[in-house]
Amino acid sequence: MKVSNNLKILFLIGTYYPVLGGTEKQCMQLVRELVAKNCAVTILTSFRRKEKVRNVIDGSTVLRLPIAVGVPRFILAHKKRVPFYGMIEMLWEFFSGKVGDCLVFFFLIMYRNKFDVLHLHNLSWKRCGGAARLAKKLNKGVILKIMSILEVQQAKATEIKLANRCDFIICTSTDIYNGLLEKGIPESKLYACPNGVVLPKETVTENNFQTYQVTTIGNLHQHPHKGLDVLLKSWVHVVQKFPRAKLVIVGSDDSKTQNYRGYFERFVRELNISNSVTFTGRLPNPNAVLLKSHIFVLPSRIEGLSNALLEAMACGLPCVATNISGNRDLIPCTQIGILVPVEDSNSLADAIVYLFEHPDEAKKMGAEARCTIEKRYRMEDITARYLNLYTSLGQRQ
Repeated sequence: MKVSNNLKILFLIGTYYPVLGGTEKQCMQLVRELVAKNCAVTILTSFRRKEKVRNVIDGSTVLRLPIAVGVPRFILAHKKRVPFYGMIEMLWEFFSGKVGDCLVFFFLIMYRNKFDVLHLHNLSWKRCGGAARLAKKLNKGVILKIMSILEVQQAKATEIKLANRCDFIICTSTDIYNGLLEKGIPESKLYACPNGVVLPKETVTENNFQTYQVTTIGNLHQHPHKGLDVLLKSWVHVVQKFPRAKLVIVGSDDSKTQNYRGYFERFVRELNISNSVTFTGRLPNPNAVLLKSHIFVLPSRIEGLSNALLEAMACGLPCVATNISGNRDLIPCTQIGILVPVEDSNSLADAIVYLFEHPDEAKKMGAEARCTIEKRYRMEDITARYLNLYTSLGQRQ
């Protein structure tokens, strides 16, 4: 597709690199592809300590303003001892929110000639509502991307108003699409477009299916959504049948108030499976671990369209995942992967053991998973769909 060299896109996102959750990771991948196609991309995000107010990442300009300033760490660390903490938190969020709104408004007005389309990356982030309203008054196109079904399920009336102001709403899963319809969003505004993944050059080999290594990826501080406790319970049954099996848990603990890694390490000791479980923390390139694995498991209680599952399938791994939003889109049949009920540690253990016991079937499943990604989820193809939307909105200016 031929793209105008003058296409200018402004991303508004709560956090950005070096924060690397699912939303941030998808945003970064999309930015790289857009810059490669000569689009001018600016990212407006919240300020972080030790980060420059303005810098360039992957060819895009990143501007960090104090538009999402939370309660200071020193207060959070002692909140149980701080008198009237609830009132302090409420007042802090109110006044910092007003400051954040003013900064976003000022930025949009000052930079109004430097963007054609405003791309919002969060339905529930309060800065997005005012930004969408002002962008429409400035005659700019507005796109909202929704990554999690939880955002739809918990959407407030003000957030539904935000969605209605947008020209298009990117729905990354079928459940998100249907959920917005139930909320009264016109179908003409909804655009089904999944997350994408950059295909790795390497895929798993024959040797993977003798390793008995299971890998899961998920930030520990997102407990209980990621369902790691269910996987650890299931692992007790797995190692009884396969004592050589190893579980590798990839993910960071970025919580300001809780030590989730410590909690899970204690849980592992209580289950007496410490010798077979490894916590790696955050890894810059999870593919290095995935390419040494036998099976990938995603035990989440809730998801949008999981980056981790996309990456594992792109590596050619057989995958076991819970039967929830997003996972059903990626694994629509048993030839591609295995879906198990949420919270069911026994079914999860049975699925892992089954793939250990049937390596040829696991290999075929992994190959089908890779083919599915190649056909429907390549980042290059997903970017082309975004460009169609950006271009159609940009031409209205």
